[in-house]
Amino acid sequence: MISIIICSRTPSISSDLIDNINKTIGVQYELICIDNSTNAYSIFSAYNEGVKRSQFDILCFMHDDISFKSNNWGISVINRFKSLKLGAIGVAGAPYYAILPGAWWSGGYICQSVFGEQALAYQAINDNALPVVVLDGLWFCVRKSLFSMIRFDDETFNGFHYYDIDISLQIHQQGYDILNVYDIAIKHSSGKLDAIWLKNA
Repeated sequence: MISIIICSRTPSISSDLIDNINKTIGVQYELICIDNSTNAYSIFSAYNEGVKRSQFDILCFMHDDISFKSNNWGISVINRFKSLKLGAIGVAGAPYYAILPGAWWSGGYICQSVFGEQALAYQAINDNALPVVVLDGLWFCVRKSLFSMIRFDDETFNGFHYYDIDISLQIHQQGYDILNVYDIAIKHSSGKLDAIWLKNA
């Protein structure tokens, strides 16, 4: 089934988020909440710890400030991963990432299916998905077996930015497909860019 991994800014995630997951996921899952209220972890190391603790074959990494607007989204996730070529899915990303450091969305070829924001697609959508090479970290799922070959790089990076770009590119380099999906609706509060973001870029 699905292991949900959250790096939480508070000792535990809100009861509203837990209730939202329970009501919408539609499949068996486990919730792994890494308490980062004292900033003991970077998001890289927190997610690596979550991978170690997980027991299911699909890992779902998500922010603690999102909510699901689609029912039975877990069924959609599991059905996607029936394709053995698929390495990861998300709800925002791009089909290329430039060599010059910058934001994944800076090139204008954007996939986005975040609830309450304009849906964006760089070409006609097929099977509610488009191929990408990088995903935004607000919510994404990865095949757990890939973590024998990839990891969140807590040696090179620190802080809370670029974990999503780095892990996406690792998955892509292993030859696996990455999809931006349009059949899972997630609401998210916007993030912010700071000096750590620029350094990691």
